[in-house]
Amino acid sequence: MKFSSINYYIAEGVRSLFRNRLMSAASVLTVASCAMIFLISFCVASNVDYLLTQLENKVGVSAIISDSLSADEVNALYVKVKAVQYVSDVKFISAEDALKIYRDTFGEEDKELLQGLEDDNPLPRSFTISLESNKYQRYVIYELEKYVGKGFDSIHHASDEIELLLTINNGARIVGFVLILTLGLISVIIIMNTIKLTVAARSAEIGIMKYVGATDWFIRWPFVIEGVVIGIVGSAAAVAICLLSYNRVMRAVASVPILTGVASFRTSAELFFKAGPMAVAAGALIGTAGSAASVRRYLKV
Repeated sequence: MKFSSINYYIAEGVRSLFRNRLMSAASVLTVASCAMIFLISFCVASNVDYLLTQLENKVGVSAIISDSLSADEVNALYVKVKAVQYVSDVKFISAEDALKIYRDTFGEEDKELLQGLEDDNPLPRSFTISLESNKYQRYVIYELEKYVGKGFDSIHHASDEIELLLTINNGARIVGFVLILTLGLISVIIIMNTIKLTVAARSAEIGIMKYVGATDWFIRWPFVIEGVVIGIVGSAAAVAICLLSYNRVMRAVASVPILTGVASFRTSAELFFKAGPMAVAAGALIGTAGSAASVRRYLKV
């Protein structure tokens, strides 16, 4: 392909964008919406996965040991819990250890309340149980509840929170996928209509070019470039908006009380290093599909 031909294709493609400003703007906005939905879905899914990975290391199951159990009975119970399938580690927390943990965590704020607890410690003994994965939490809790009243007073866990995160993650992926497909199709249709206006206006010129020997691709390239430019501009705008907004949104999410100090989120660099090029490439692909489909009929002269 000659350099002069490339210049011609680019110049014609850009010129066509300005001829149909309104439809071009509508095409760009639709592609941007599609790309933004993709980016939001990607960010939500990535952060929920990341959050779940952190919770696997931080959130386990806590079993409160009955006060009536002797040291030997606690050791026997420890062996039984350790043998439960999918349990990766069991840590015994004495009443003294529990008080120390409470003091280290809240000591400065509740200093007066902690006075005298060393002599009359109300905190119970417990096992802190780590799992191989949070997806096994329901099973492990079911096995541990068999010992409630037979060594354990109660079982504390966060299975509902884990299930909620998994539900949000799966729901976000499904909704995002459907929206991306829908908006992607709408983007292709609008780009097709945008380019069809230009093609229809130049149908006589295209016919003459065909009769004098111009190849299909010589005629098609300016329109393909027009579609690609629409796709790239729309998706790049969505990437820029999401990139500028991401840190602010994540700071607001991290300030929610239930999440404060529990987990961190992925940085914008980690996410958009992958998602940015993917969104721009998808936008270019949508633009190419729309332009190629709109020109085909007019080349049959």
